[in-house]
Amino acid sequence: MAVLQPLIRLLSYTLGAALAVFLLLTVLGKRRAKPADRVLALALGAAALWFGTQALDLYASITVELGDSGLPVVLRQVKGWTDLLLPALVLHVMLLWAGAPRWAGLAPYAGAALAKWLSVGGDYTAVAVFVGAGLAGAAVAAFRASAHETGPPRRYLRTTALWLVLAAAVGGIRGGESALLAIVSVAPLVATASFVYRYNLFDLLISRRTAFVFALALVSAFYLFLVRQIAGYAEDRFEAFGAVVQVSLIFAVAVLWLPLYEWITRFLSRRGVRYAEISKQVIERAVGVLEMEQRIRFLAEEVGKLFQFRRVLLHKSASPQQYGTYGCGLHPDLVKGVDSLRDAAARTRPEFIHVLGAEDPSQRELLERLGFHYAIPLWYGEQLTGILLVDASPRLYLDENEPILLGLSRQIAHSLEACRQLEERINLEKAVVRQEQLATLGLAAAAIAHEVKNPLSSIKTLAQLMREDREINATYQRDLAYIVAETDRLNAFVRQLLSFARPSAHSAVISVHEFLNAAAPILQRVSAERRIRIEHQVEPALAGLVVNRQALQHVVTNLVENAIDASPANATVRIEAGLEPPVTIRIAVTDAGPGIPEEMQEKIFEPFFTNKPGGTGLGLPIVKKNVEELEGQIWVVSPVVDGQGSSFVVTFPGHPVSA
Repeated sequence: MAVLQPLIRLLSYTLGAALAVFLLLTVLGKRRAKPADRVLALALGAAALWFGTQALDLYASITVELGDSGLPVVLRQVKGWTDLLLPALVLHVMLLWAGAPRWAGLAPYAGAALAKWLSVGGDYTAVAVFVGAGLAGAAVAAFRASAHETGPPRRYLRTTALWLVLAAAVGGIRGGESALLAIVSVAPLVATASFVYRYNLFDLLISRRTAFVFALALVSAFYLFLVRQIAGYAEDRFEAFGAVVQVSLIFAVAVLWLPLYEWITRFLSRRGVRYAEISKQVIERAVGVLEMEQRIRFLAEEVGKLFQFRRVLLHKSASPQQYGTYGCGLHPDLVKGVDSLRDAAARTRPEFIHVLGAEDPSQRELLERLGFHYAIPLWYGEQLTGILLVDASPRLYLDENEPILLGLSRQIAHSLEACRQLEERINLEKAVVRQEQLATLGLAAAAIAHEVKNPLSSIKTLAQLMREDREINATYQRDLAYIVAETDRLNAFVRQLLSFARPSAHSAVISVHEFLNAAAPILQRVSAERRIRIEHQVEPALAGLVVNRQALQHVVTNLVENAIDASPANATVRIEAGLEPPVTIRIAVTDAGPGIPEEMQEKIFEPFFTNKPGGTGLGLPIVKKNVEELEGQIWVVSPVVDGQGSSFVVTFPGHPVSA
């Protein structure tokens, strides 16, 4: 037992020194160090000195008696300073984490200086009291800091607080020569290395391969120490063969070490190959999802599940912009932030943007505000097709998964582009079929116009003539008015049918800004009888863009007329127009009506579908037809506020005036 205690202490102190040096190098390698990182580096440096001097002093006492000169004297002097400096630095780190004022960080060093001054006469009671008080104070600060943290940081702070209390207690009870104190002292460093490796604590990264090499070197050092002890024992016991035993043991471990190293290397590589194979399977399964919206959602969910991310957002930038999410919702601030990141990526063309490693500070701040760790642009050749955002919590870095995700992001870009081309082909085929249907409908509409419109005109003329006869009008006034109104309604239906069936005709272009500002007062006069207010907001950026006049007029007029019909008296209809990057016009017409049930929202653009008494079911299909002529998209958002209102949103590309 007497021999085992020094060996346990030596191994513990050596492990502590190695961990402290390893963590110190990791902190010094951090690209953007904060003031707290510098204090942490000093604390790790002091820990490395303290553990190192303890190990060297103990090793010297075990192997050779050097007396009070030379190395032992230097080691004791260094140890005397580190006994005071290490608790002060640990307390300073925890005070910073707990949010204490800056001046509070000076108190530990003042206490250390006082303890050193009181121990000049050889009485080390003040030093022992300061060390115990410093460790206890650091434990209290760590526990208080944990109240403001969640997840791994909270667990780390509470674990560290526990070990600091134990170290202070064991040191006070058992003294500095205790093997238990050596074990407890190294425990906070083991916990720190573990949390840095698993959760990137202090924004640090220890890769799997680095951890493997460190563990291999540490075990090798311990083994060589044991070899030296065994060889010395053989030399003393048998007075021979010491060198032979030492060489034999070293050769034996080399024979075992090479296969072990090769196996671990294969294990780490196999993990990457497995992820790559699963990523390939995800892309292959995505081929079966033909609709773009569903494919984006599928890919976002599969990436989140594959890498066990907390949140994923996949954005397709081409019009119409679409989003797929995993573990998070979609809100306006997030959409705006994604647009800003995409524009920044298009300018700087980074391989990826990391919340801590991005060269552009604005990109780092934007990612941090959005709560994501990685933003990966999706490039298809020279075209930016979208962006992938990843929240890898509780980790900050992807380590060896980073190149795998980058490779998967390129496949995602190809998958989205292939889906877009497929949709374009399907839409083209649908357009051809639709044109054929419209041609057939056009023939039918022409026949209706010939067979119905002229008789309706005759009926209306006769009814109007009969209304001019006072006797007939007095007797049949209500019936004649009904006949005239119904013939007008039928004539309007025939005109809508002809408009819906008629092929698109070339029309002059018009400034979007000019048209909307001119149309709003006219529409206000139309809605005056219903006591409906028209509010319009048109961004000045639209002044330089032109589009098809006839199509734009049909879209805006029909949407506003529908909004007026849906709104109650004294309500407000809003027309909002703006510009989305790169050159996409967005027009929204919002009413204050009862809203549109969700089950009806997909049907309202179908021809002849209506829930309006006396409606023809052709108004919104005509709007959709004109939106398609503008190469745009239309959709409805309902309800808008408090379960009421509907907003019809139209997006389509604008063309510069010079074009």
